[in-house]
Amino acid sequence: MASPPPPPSAPGQQPAINHFSTIPEGYKPVVAYAWEGKQSLKAMAAFIHEWARAFKQCGAELEKRAQQHPLPESEATSTLRQAYDTVKHSVQKMGLAMQEVNQIMDTDREAFVEMRHKQSTAKRECIKSYETSKKDLERARSNMNSLKKKYQSWCRNCEKYINLRNEAKNSSDDKAKAKLPKHESYLQHQVAGAIKAEKNYAQAVRDVHRLQKAHRTNTYKILNDLQALEHKRVEASKASLTLITRKHLSLCASIQTNFEQALKKINQVDARTDLDIFFSKAKRESKMSSPAPLVLEAYAHHMMPLLEQEGVNRTFQPPQQDSKPPPPASSGGGGAAAAYGGSGMD
Repeated sequence: MASPPPPPSAPGQQPAINHFSTIPEGYKPVVAYAWEGKQSLKAMAAFIHEWARAFKQCGAELEKRAQQHPLPESEATSTLRQAYDTVKHSVQKMGLAMQEVNQIMDTDREAFVEMRHKQSTAKRECIKSYETSKKDLERARSNMNSLKKKYQSWCRNCEKYINLRNEAKNSSDDKAKAKLPKHESYLQHQVAGAIKAEKNYAQAVRDVHRLQKAHRTNTYKILNDLQALEHKRVEASKASLTLITRKHLSLCASIQTNFEQALKKINQVDARTDLDIFFSKAKRESKMSSPAPLVLEAYAHHMMPLLEQEGVNRTFQPPQQDSKPPPPASSGGGGAAAAYGGSGMD
């Protein structure tokens, strides 16, 4: 069952959010993007740390450090990347040490690193949740297939003893007729076993259906949770760069022009734009136009009239197909304090 597309935006409203859960086969690329987001945080935290330390050194050291710690390739065309590179270029032009800014930058970096650790934990929990529901479904499928084989085996044995009973019943040979009670007894045992095996198999199929739906719903939630974390990551990165840049503007009149240009770039950072870039790329690279429909496991009845006569009947009824839209991703927002609060990652 494919996920329905996001509803169109009303005139005058912001564009509708593109949910990661609508990316076909989106789990692997979204998880990879999320871990590259961690590398973005790590790179930025390392840069801020060394930037602050460079205030105690000469301008040449600052220029050297500003040329290091590039963001991952996934940020190549992002608004965050443009702002980040602009800030680094401004740092290259700094020539005076500003000791009083060092403590401010270190404090902000510590909060930034803490947020990174929280986000890493949250991402690991998402992956763990996905793997758990996936394994539950795999175990249920394995059990279903095992019970299916047992059910089919009982059905074949039933058919065998039905034929033996009927042959003995219709035979004119006294020896063959003498075996009729034995065949009747064996047949009753096989029929009872087939009935029990069918019920076990039918329940196993229902269990697989339930876990298939649960796994799909859980996957939707995980993808949207990861999207919310990435939104928060970009907003927090923007908040951190804004804070540090504003402190430089207030303390370094001689470089005010350069940092004002950096601030303009930072103010252009837009999480939705950055995430939409990845969304479009992932959609293009996907071999599917939409998420694959949820195909429920088929129930296989024995299709043997002889067994039907003996009471081995079909008890399984196919469920109604249902398709629920993926839960919406929560929007990030707020200043530095809001960006650092709540659940996060390393």
